[in-house]
Amino acid sequence: MVTACRKRTASRSTPTATAAATGRNWLRGRIRFCPRPPRIIGLAPGRGALAGELNLRGLFVDDTPLLELATPLAREAGASVQIGSFGTLRILPGIEFDVTEGLGLRVGGTLLNEGVVRTADGLTGTADAAGGGTVLNRGRLEARSGLLRLPRVRQTEGRVHLAGGALTCLQGLELEGGELVGAGDLYADLANEGGTVSPGGDGTGTLAIGREPASGRGGAFRQGGSGQLILNVASRDRHDRVTVDKNATLGGVLEVRLAEGFIPAEGDVFTLLAWQGVGAGAFDEVRLPALPGDRRFAVVQETQALKLVVR
Repeated sequence: MVTACRKRTASRSTPTATAAATGRNWLRGRIRFCPRPPRIIGLAPGRGALAGELNLRGLFVDDTPLLELATPLAREAGASVQIGSFGTLRILPGIEFDVTEGLGLRVGGTLLNEGVVRTADGLTGTADAAGGGTVLNRGRLEARSGLLRLPRVRQTEGRVHLAGGALTCLQGLELEGGELVGAGDLYADLANEGGTVSPGGDGTGTLAIGREPASGRGGAFRQGGSGQLILNVASRDRHDRVTVDKNATLGGVLEVRLAEGFIPAEGDVFTLLAWQGVGAGAFDEVRLPALPGDRRFAVVQETQALKLVVR
């Protein structure tokens, strides 16, 4: 079910629904959504798509197996997109979907992202999209400013990027592929079983895995399987770091990369990970850069920290 309503102005605003032989349904043309009175546009079971010029004030997606967003949205203030418990909204490659305080997004079903979902630049508050559903990410999720609040996030490919903003994943962030890059606050239980975590990206920074202030959820880190943690060391004062509010379970691969031109001295210590709860496990494989002369790196795992030491 796609719930919408339109202004009864020019005929060009009239939406049309057509069904192809494959069961793929399209809403084409100029479509204006408004809060009241509601107008029900029914789609036959199968796949649906929104195409054309959309001036969005409100959209509700439910009991439609797959509704595809194939066009950018011209959004009005107060617009909202809601995905019901039985709905799936797919954002196709090349489509950018900005989430702001004025454009609500509520994920109660499934949001399949193959494009870009991001907080708009200049957001100072919270863009709350959490609704008990799941975000399946194959594209890019970007927290560019403010706080992007999502339900469960499961990534098989693509990128989650902390690019100046914070990210909440109430039911956890699961990396089965792709990468998590950027420094900042991640309010989630992070499970990396097949992706790559790189706090600094091409630079250096701190990834802070913490509890969400409102709910207290999140704050644990687990890596195993083929998960990789890549940490950069640029100087004694500038290096990647991961801090964890709760427990840390280590496994998979740890790779340390040394910035060109920096040669640490014997006795230098770099705290790469620190956790406040219980630490368990150990990395299955540790990749360390070579140092000149007789010096070498060693990884020392303590009760609540993992350190890189030059000996």
